Amino acid sequence: MKYYPTVLSQSLIHIALNQLEKRNIRVGEKNTTVRMEPEFWHMFREIAELEAISLTDLYTMVNDRKHPDTSLSSALRVFVAAYLRSALREATSSKVEVAADMIG
Repeated sequence: MKYYPTVLSQSLIHIALNQLEKRNIRVGEKNTTVRMEPEFWHMFREIAELEAISLTDLYTMVNDRKHPDTSLSSALRVFVAAYLRSALREATSSKVEVAADMIG
């Protein structure tokens, strides 16, 4: 069964995706301001907690590895997407291995 969003849910998704939160963060020894959607802030915090790393250290790590022409907010969003993709692949591959083991 396919899910087709209603007009209301589409509107709520649109509103949620277009509300940026501005936060002052510490990157290395400097303070800076970043604007991102609330969901990205939540996911970034969850990643830091899961990996047992401070938010400042994680911000700094992303900042140090981003291309100089890329904004920090874009780099943080891409980091979250890449992290989730990696986690999904790990979860999927382990499920496939378990299923394959059950067959044999």
